[in-house]
Amino acid sequence: MTEESKCEGCAEKAPSKTFGIIDFAKAKLSGKVVEHVRAMREGICERCNEAVTGDNDRNGERLFRKIDGVPYCGKPHKLIERRDNKAFGCGCDLSDKVLWNKSKCPREHWGPNNKFGTQFMPFVYEVDAAPEKTLNDVVDFYLPSSGDHADMTGIGDTILLGPIVQAYAKKMAADGYRVRFCVPWGRIAWARFAAPTVEIDDLSNADRDFGVMGYHSSDFRFFELDETARQMGTTRAGYIAKRFDIDLDAAMRDYVVDIPQESTTKFANDAKMNQARKNGQPIIGIAPFSHNPLRTWPIRHWVHLVYILREVFKAMVVVIDGGGDSKRTECFPCTRWVGLEPHDTAALMRRFDVMIGNDSGMSHMGGFLKVPTLVVCGITDGKIIYDSYPSVTAVQSRKSCTGCLWFKENGYKPWCMKGCDAINELKPEWVAEQVGLSLAEKQSATA
Repeated sequence: MTEESKCEGCAEKAPSKTFGIIDFAKAKLSGKVVEHVRAMREGICERCNEAVTGDNDRNGERLFRKIDGVPYCGKPHKLIERRDNKAFGCGCDLSDKVLWNKSKCPREHWGPNNKFGTQFMPFVYEVDAAPEKTLNDVVDFYLPSSGDHADMTGIGDTILLGPIVQAYAKKMAADGYRVRFCVPWGRIAWARFAAPTVEIDDLSNADRDFGVMGYHSSDFRFFELDETARQMGTTRAGYIAKRFDIDLDAAMRDYVVDIPQESTTKFANDAKMNQARKNGQPIIGIAPFSHNPLRTWPIRHWVHLVYILREVFKAMVVVIDGGGDSKRTECFPCTRWVGLEPHDTAALMRRFDVMIGNDSGMSHMGGFLKVPTLVVCGITDGKIIYDSYPSVTAVQSRKSCTGCLWFKENGYKPWCMKGCDAINELKPEWVAEQVGLSLAEKQSATA
């Protein structure tokens, strides 16, 4: 007799039991959902096979966070073997686990006083699930902004990681592994420029092989990484280098820059710049665009700055415009170069006495080339992003909310998406003042 037939005397039938998606999953997966829910509740990495005991018996130190809603642990101080679940962990060689926010990493990468922040995913590594396409002697280093985001091109990310990837490739070569820098097709040329000693792999190729391990320096947008770095008292590059146990100072000092002689000769023979040199004029480059409008200083300020540079410093000003349409820079009363390839951009920039840009790829290029560079910053924190480049100085807005990094705790408001007051109110005269300091410093260094 069914449950409903027992209620024949009732005016209404007894409600039938609801069979929800969780119940279906329980039946389908034979209890795996129960284990998943327990892991979610306790923040325990469900990919580790070791049994988890009570809180009092947990004496290990592991980092836990969520990837697609699944707790996950890991920091590869050593290479993790493919599909070796027992080896998953932070690499601290500790056999047990604790909740990361109640513990402390012995290498001080995380802990109660060194948190990454709510729902941050600071580091991801993964094991390839296609053994027939796995290259056992290869390690893949993925560009963090490897998706096609509307507010970033990934050029700056690629250049920033160039020295770190080069250093990491040297480190892994000692253990018999070769590193591939994995980037989408739109960043291939920039990756080859930023890491000329490293193999470049096109993520857009659906038939690509995989390395035995895929390492991501982050799995979220860089503004979240920057806030994490600020909480930890480091920089964006410093945070990433620490995650890979790379000496950042050495990496930023010893990397390879390869500019073809053809590109160097092209700009060495530029008549206008050579004439400016004969006249004793400084050559100042500007890159007035950024893919994100909130990181872009208003065009009216850039044009005003050009007039100041010409009148006060008698400078030859050169605009670098990466877009294919030159119309957007027609209002600039100076020399313009549009749509240059990475090597030509580098050769041109090497002729500048000072480079000025938004928080964008061209400012990273200036730092990479060790050219004196000024970065106009409003919503982003220039020190966090650019202090790893010795030649770069951030011209930060003086508004109290500057450097909010899109976090409401730092002063960000919903209406800021319509325009960043911090960068809009940054005056051209402030940037020109820094230009004067940079020119004076360069002149004293060469005297």
